[in-house]
Amino acid sequence: MIRARPRRLAPYPLGVMLLAGLPALSVTAQENTDDLEALLDEPLVASATKSAEAVSAAPATSTIISAAELRQFGIRSLDDAINYLATGMNAENPLATAEIGARGVLITSDYGAHVLLLVDGHAMNEVWGGTAYFDRGAGIPFEIIDHIEVIVGPGSVLYGSNAMLGVINIVTKRARDYRGLHAVVESEVLPGDTGAPGWSLRTGVGTGFDFDFFDTKGEVTVAGEYFTMEGPAFRLGPQDYGADSVTGLPRYFSNESPLGVWGGVADETFYHRIPTGYMRVALGDFQVKARATLFERSYPGHGGNFDDPANYELDRWLSLDMSYKGSIGSRLQAFARLYGDVYDYQQFYVANAAEECLEGQVAGCLYYLNGNAKWAGLELNASFDWLGDARFETLLGVDSRIKNVGQLIDISNIETGETPGAFGLVDETELALGIYAQQALRPAKFIAFNAGARIDVDQRYGVFASPRFAATLSPWRGSAFKAIYAKAFRAPTAFERYYADNTSQVPAPELSPEVIRSIEGSFEQRFGTQRLEIGGFQSSWSDLVFTEALSDGEIAAAVDRGELEPGTSYAEQTRNAASIEAYGYTARFQGSALGGKLSYGASVTRAHSKRSEPGLDTPVELGAAAQVFGNARVGYDFMGDYPAIALASRFTGERPANRQNQSGGRDVAPPQLELRGTVSGPIVRTGLQYRVSGSYAFADRYPYTVGPAYLPDGSSELTPVDQIKIAAGLSYDLEL
Repeated sequence: MIRARPRRLAPYPLGVMLLAGLPALSVTAQENTDDLEALLDEPLVASATKSAEAVSAAPATSTIISAAELRQFGIRSLDDAINYLATGMNAENPLATAEIGARGVLITSDYGAHVLLLVDGHAMNEVWGGTAYFDRGAGIPFEIIDHIEVIVGPGSVLYGSNAMLGVINIVTKRARDYRGLHAVVESEVLPGDTGAPGWSLRTGVGTGFDFDFFDTKGEVTVAGEYFTMEGPAFRLGPQDYGADSVTGLPRYFSNESPLGVWGGVADETFYHRIPTGYMRVALGDFQVKARATLFERSYPGHGGNFDDPANYELDRWLSLDMSYKGSIGSRLQAFARLYGDVYDYQQFYVANAAEECLEGQVAGCLYYLNGNAKWAGLELNASFDWLGDARFETLLGVDSRIKNVGQLIDISNIETGETPGAFGLVDETELALGIYAQQALRPAKFIAFNAGARIDVDQRYGVFASPRFAATLSPWRGSAFKAIYAKAFRAPTAFERYYADNTSQVPAPELSPEVIRSIEGSFEQRFGTQRLEIGGFQSSWSDLVFTEALSDGEIAAAVDRGELEPGTSYAEQTRNAASIEAYGYTARFQGSALGGKLSYGASVTRAHSKRSEPGLDTPVELGAAAQVFGNARVGYDFMGDYPAIALASRFTGERPANRQNQSGGRDVAPPQLELRGTVSGPIVRTGLQYRVSGSYAFADRYPYTVGPAYLPDGSSELTPVDQIKIAAGLSYDLEL
C-alpha cells in the first residue's frame, strides 16, 4: 500500500528505551505519569560506553539528533546538524570542506582529524592523513540516518586515535523504520554575489525489508545518493602579488587578470560531486555493513592558477564491516567485528608560475599528490554483568589492526609533460594493537561510577594510554551531577611524519601523538519533558604538530644527510611544538509540549582558548575558533495531513582569521547569525512529502583568508559567505 505520510516516531524503539533506560535511571512503573513521560522521552546514547544508556547517565556530554529533527528543521548535511541542533560543537565551512571544533578549540586545515567519525560504530577517519568529513563529504545517504550521536570531549578510552574533540556516530535505520521503497529529489539555489547564482541537486533512492532464512530473522537496508553542487560565482581580489620570485617578472595567475594580480570572478572552481551508497544486512545476531563514496571538489582558494578548472581534489572510500553480537547465558555478552577499508586521495593543480614549480620548469607545472591507505582489523570484546542487575558491569576488549599507507608527489613540466620522477615516496606497513577495559559501578540508585582505560601500541608512534573516570550523582528525582576526567590523543599522520621535499621540507620520523587532558563537570535537571543542563570544562593540549623553520645548522645537517639539496637556504619540519589551554562553560535547555507537537531548544558555549608555539612571546588566539557560539530552535507539527513548521538559528561571535595580516593587525570575521525557516508535510493523496526552506546569514565573511597575497592596506581578504539559500524537495515513500 502507499503510505501517505511517514510516521513521526520517537528516534528509538519504545521497548529498547525501557529495557536500557530503566536500570540507568532507576525508574519504576509505579512512578507518576510525568516521570514516565520523561523516561520515554529520554534518548539513549551508545557511543560513550559501547552500550546503550540514557544520556543523563552516560559518562559524557552528548546530544542525540533524530531523523525527525533533521527533517523538521531543514537539515541537509552533517555540519548543519551540528551547528543548528548540537551542543558544544560547531563547524565552519569556508567554501572548501567544513572544519569542526568544540569548546573553543578548532585546528585549521586538519581535515577533520581531531574528531572521530563513526557510522554504525565503524571508524571513518582514514589512516594516512586522519581525514574525516563533516559536511556532504561524510558520504552517507541522508534519508537512511536514524539518529546522530554527538559526544563532546575526549573519547580515546574506547576508540583510540582522533577522538580528541569528541566522537560523532551516525546510526542508520533498521528495516522496520525504512520498509518499502523511498526516493528523494531536492534542490537548492545559491545566489552568490556576482549575479551568477549557483545550485545544488540531491537525488536518492533506498529500500528496507525483512526476510526469514529458515528459522532466523533477517533484514536489509540499502540506500544510494548523488549530490552535485555548482557555484555560485564569487568576485575575489584583486590582490597585488607582484613578481615571481624565480623569474623576477610579474607572476601569472590567469588570462583574465593582469600579470602580478590574483583575483577576478571565480565561476569555474566551486563545485562538489558526491555519489555514495550504504548497505546494512542483518541475519540474527550477524551483521554486514558496506559503504562506498567519492568526493570530488574544487574551490576558488585552491593553489596554483586562479579559477583554473584543472584544480581539484578527490577522495575515494570503500568500507566493509562484519560483526556478531550474542549472549552467553544471561550475564555475558560477546562481540566480534572484522573490518577493512580502502582509501585514496588525489590533489591536482596547475601553476604557470615558476616559483611554485621545480627548477627548470619556468613556464609552469602540473602538481599531483596521491595519498592512499588500506587497513584491516579485528575487534573482540566481552561485557559481563556480575550481579545480573546492571550494577556492576565489566567490559574488556582488544582491537588489532594492520595498515598500509602510500604517498607520492609528481610535478611535471606544463609545456613538455616531462617529470623528474615522483618524490616523497612512502610505502609503509604498520601494525597496531589497542586493549581497553571499562568498569561501571552503580552501588545505589542515586550514584554511579565509570572508569576505563585503553592502551594503544603502534609502530608509528609507540605506546599511549588513554584513561577516563566519571562519576554521576542523582540526589533527587530528575537530577544528574557529573564529573569527568579524560585523556585522549591523535596519532601523527603518515603525511605529517613521512612527507619530504628535498628543496624545502625534511621528514619527521620522531613525531609523537598530540595529547589532550580534560576535566569537566555538569548539572542536569529534568522537569517532565523539559531538560536544563549547565556545565564547565577545562582542557590542556600538548605536543600539537606544528611546522617550524629549521636553523642554519639544522639545514646544513639535513644537506649532509642527503635530505636537502646543497644550497638550500630555507626549509621546514613538522614537530610537536605547540600547546593550547582552554576553559569555559556550556548551557542548554530543550523540551516539548502539547503532546510532542511543540518542540524547542537552545544552547550556548562560552570558551577562552589560547595557543602557544615557538617564536611567540605570549599565547595567541586560535584562528577560526569561535569563543562563543550556540543555537536556538522552535518547531510545531500540526500532525496528520497538515504541515510541520520550524525556525532554527545559530550564532557565533567574532573569530580571528586563520592567517594574520602582514601589517601585524588582527583580521577577524564579524559575529554571525544564521536563520533558517522550514515548512514540510504531505501532499495529500499522492504519497509525496515536500520540504521547503530558506536561510539567511547576516555576516558576509568566513574567518578564512583567501588568495596568496595581502590587500593594499596589508590586511587579508576573507572568504565570502553564501548568505542566502533557498531549497525545496520532494520525497516519495511506498510501503510494501
